[in-house]
Amino acid sequence: MKNKLLNMLLRFFLIVLFTPSALAFPIEKYAGLAFGITSTEADFNDQVREFGNTREVPSYTNVDSSSNPFQIYFGFRFHPYYSAEISYIDYGSINFEKTLINESTTDSVTTRASNTLSVSGISLSHVLTYPLLDSLILQGKLGYLIGSISSTSDGTINTVNTSEGREQNTSFFNSSSSSLDTIQLAVGALYRVNANWLVRLQVNQLDFEIESQNEEYMQWFTSLSAEYEF
Repeated sequence: MKNKLLNMLLRFFLIVLFTPSALAFPIEKYAGLAFGITSTEADFNDQVREFGNTREVPSYTNVDSSSNPFQIYFGFRFHPYYSAEISYIDYGSINFEKTLINESTTDSVTTRASNTLSVSGISLSHVLTYPLLDSLILQGKLGYLIGSISSTSDGTINTVNTSEGREQNTSFFNSSSSSLDTIQLAVGALYRVNANWLVRLQVNQLDFEIESQNEEYMQWFTSLSAEYEF
């Protein structure tokens, strides 16, 4: 309940911030393009379930991050210590293997699938900056990501009739997409190359969950970007 209330308040604050009147008098603007790598921590809370004489056992293996995450961003600097930023961010893909075994007195059904999740969307952020040196600037960001989670599942279903000894294999492919709106945090450091160009090293952190599957994920996107002030 507290997280939902915080999300609502932050969303309202960001929408007000990004109205045309709020953005009327920036002292500076900047834009950048970032590429990097993503690391993932997954928590699979799916439990063993029993339905009458049937027992269902889930298991997960080989969780890794792949693809090429990137971010395109545009910012408005209202003060040397404060900016507002809007960006499109793609966290890349999360890959994992899932096995689901259903056993009863007459049948054994084993489902094995290769699963892929991809998160992307529009991020609105408050940016606090602190000039540590003339050419080195520290940043902290609190923002809101509004986007989608795309998922695919490609696998086989193996059914064995234990009483008759018959076996059947079936292939399947499923894809789906769901909306996502959640808080996003980031910290970074900028190095000023000259009057207009900067290099930025940044780490974004994102939490999300797939409620229907009892799966929770935490992603870190570490990126290096070129930023231009104008």
